[in-house]
Amino acid sequence: MTEPAQIDQENFRRILTRKITLPVGVGAFSASVFVGLIFYLLSTLGGVEIAERAISSANQIAKLGADMEASMYGYLVTGEEPLLRPFEIGKPRIAAETASLAELVRNNQPQVARLRRIAALQTQWNEFAQNIVDLRRKDLDYQAPVRSAGGKSLADEIRSEFTEFINIEERLLQERNAHARNNTAWGMVAYLVFSLGLSGLLAILGHRELQRLSDSYGAAEKKQAATALLLDQQLWLRTGQRQLAEHTIGQQALESLGRSVLEFVARYMDVAVAALYVREDNGDLRRVAGYGFSANDEAKGHTFYSAEGMVGQAALSNRVMQLDDLPENYLKIVSGLGKGSPRHVLLIPVHNDGQVNGVVELGFLRALGARDVEFVNMIANNIGNSIHAALYRRRLQDVLAESQRLNEDLQTQQEELRTVNGELEEKSRVLKEYQVNLENQQAELEQTNEQLSEVALSLDQKNGA
Repeated sequence: MTEPAQIDQENFRRILTRKITLPVGVGAFSASVFVGLIFYLLSTLGGVEIAERAISSANQIAKLGADMEASMYGYLVTGEEPLLRPFEIGKPRIAAETASLAELVRNNQPQVARLRRIAALQTQWNEFAQNIVDLRRKDLDYQAPVRSAGGKSLADEIRSEFTEFINIEERLLQERNAHARNNTAWGMVAYLVFSLGLSGLLAILGHRELQRLSDSYGAAEKKQAATALLLDQQLWLRTGQRQLAEHTIGQQALESLGRSVLEFVARYMDVAVAALYVREDNGDLRRVAGYGFSANDEAKGHTFYSAEGMVGQAALSNRVMQLDDLPENYLKIVSGLGKGSPRHVLLIPVHNDGQVNGVVELGFLRALGARDVEFVNMIANNIGNSIHAALYRRRLQDVLAESQRLNEDLQTQQEELRTVNGELEEKSRVLKEYQVNLENQQAELEQTNEQLSEVALSLDQKNGA
């Protein structure tokens, strides 16, 4: 074999080796990077899911504690045993939920230690509350322990620990999201630089290899973009649900709760006009809060019968209703610069334990998307639970006011009875004095009769002589 032929053969072998080795090596590297990125994202999603579950579970436990506290005080005020049902049910549930939460965050020892402190504080509060309930059942003095504020300090400390727990989990959630975004961005940048450099090399070595790599990279990029879009949408939904729960915590009155809900939803979903209707005991839907109404719409009727209008139909069907391309005179929106009409409306029935207890009406100037409908479906139960709690508190307040009124009536009747007794005693005294006078007069009359008898006898004797 001649020297040129030998050189050509060596070049061919080198080119052939490069044509086989380079694509294989590049393919293996690309696959490892892609698999590593997928596993990293899955790991990050696992951490995010754990943090979200921990936050949700902590909020649920805190709500159970608040329900137990409200149940205990409601029983102390009214003495009705059925009001203690949330208190009795909540004790084992809180213990079980706390244990499950500790197992969920078992890799975070400071959080586990905090949950142990919360469990110990909850045990102390349970013993304190049970002692007060026992005193109330025995009609003993239960107000002194309540005034000592021991239970309140324990409850405040539990809430403080839960707040710190949730803040830490939210910070961990934000850090994990930030790390995921940064690492993914740097990974994408590094991978892009490598791919571009390799693309130039493969362009020299062969158009077909470059096209194949380009197609593979394009498919991976589209898949990554779709995954990122899905993650952003899920994050937006979860964040809105969590922020709504935080925004409505501590709202006592139904009207203030309604305003808070509408203001948050209007800000988060870019709503132009909104209203909240709550089901009354007779089944009617009464508007308790509004947002962005004109003066004329605000002055219109606030109550719908159980199946009247689209609001009543939404409550009756228990499903979200979307109204598009509304007429100009359907509803007016007023701002400082002018007024207009919404083009799209969502009617959302809100419920508690499957029972519809209200309807939220939202008007939009923009077009609606699937994300909007999914979000309102997610928060419907949260709003319904908050309305149920507000109605429950209002009923407790009504019962307390009625008991106070009855107590005042009883005191008034007792005062009137004392007055009547005093008058009767005075009349009895006067009658006794009158009786004494009559007895004296009778004695004087008898004495006078005796004297007259003696005088008559004396006269008879004189006449006989």
